[in-house]
Amino acid sequence: MVKGRRIDAARVARMLADADLVVAHNSGFDKGFVRQLVPGADALVWGCSCRGIPWRKLYASLENTRLQHLAARLQIRAGTAHRAMGDVETTVNLIMREDSLGNAHLLHLITHKLVPRI
Repeated sequence: MVKGRRIDAARVARMLADADLVVAHNSGFDKGFVRQLVPGADALVWGCSCRGIPWRKLYASLENTRLQHLAARLQIRAGTAHRAMGDVETTVNLIMREDSLGNAHLLHLITHKLVPRI
């Protein structure tokens, strides 16, 4: 799928320059790749939807917090696993899903992990 293709680093840098928050499931992994393309990526505000949301407190019966497992257990629409756009779609659907109190999971990430750091 990616043979012969290149990432447009300048385009990625422009997109990130407009971002207030970069969210990834296991952001440490993605951040490593982004930092190779975009100098200064470490200065962005990164949120990890894998570790920054208290999944096991919210859903006691979870075996793990892998993206596809969460999607299946929480019955959200998932994109193709381990494909960039598929993982983006799954992550967006996951963080926008509401918990039992009606709050989007993204709110947990922002209030519990990011606000204290910002």
